Amino acid sequence: MKSSDRWSKNSFPHQKNILQYFPLVPESSYLWLQFIGKTIWQPGAMVYHPRTVYLDVEIVDEGEMFVQYGGEKFYIPAGAAVLIPPGESKLSAGNKMRCRKRFLGITGPILANNMVSLNLNKVTVLREFHNEEFEELYTELYSLFEAKESRNLRNCCALIYKLLLLLPSVPVSKPIPLSCSGRSTLSIPIFPVRSTSETSVVPLNAVKPSCSGFSNTVWKQRRSNFSFQGASGMPSNFLRTPITPSKRSPTGAVMPIPFIFQILS
Repeated sequence: MKSSDRWSKNSFPHQKNILQYFPLVPESSYLWLQFIGKTIWQPGAMVYHPRTVYLDVEIVDEGEMFVQYGGEKFYIPAGAAVLIPPGESKLSAGNKMRCRKRFLGITGPILANNMVSLNLNKVTVLREFHNEEFEELYTELYSLFEAKESRNLRNCCALIYKLLLLLPSVPVSKPIPLSCSGRSTLSIPIFPVRSTSETSVVPLNAVKPSCSGFSNTVWKQRRSNFSFQGASGMPSNFLRTPITPSKRSPTGAVMPIPFIFQILS
């Protein structure tokens, strides 16, 4: 968090559970958390970051959130997470309900030197983000940053390293970029597929987007291009999306911290 960041009045009072810990030791200079925390934003709350130097990981547990980055706007529903690379960004809650979220910021030269190889150099939306390993790492890191004990420094570094390698392995859903006006820039919405070995069959009437910015008129136009049959309203033709193995692999990443490998082995 910097003095150049801009907050709306209804978001700033709720930034109370942000933990920061910057010990002056070599271990923390390689890979560290800029912050970790959890908060509740009221409807319409927002924050603008003109320039960040960390990978921002945001998990929405309740409500909804919008992220603007690189001229695009992304919709993050409840139960989803988003990875935001360093740079200019704006985060805002929806206008109809509060947003309860958790977050952390990863920083350091190890991250900076491997952003591309880890495929973390663009906004990534992880829908249906229910990962037990991540939950365990987040809970333990939150407790360690709350305690701020020097004897836990190496353990903190090892946990952050494991977290950094875990993120690229989580199944990725193609995000739905929205224009700044809130309208979808895609003609047909793309939704997540968890399997990597079989074809996904998605009925068209099951993928109507819930974001308020998607025009009902546009949806009706798209819907009219498909024929429906039976009382269930199932379309006679389906969207078939072939699945290919994920390219988000940490293979080739260079992690030059010997003590981390010792701890993890």
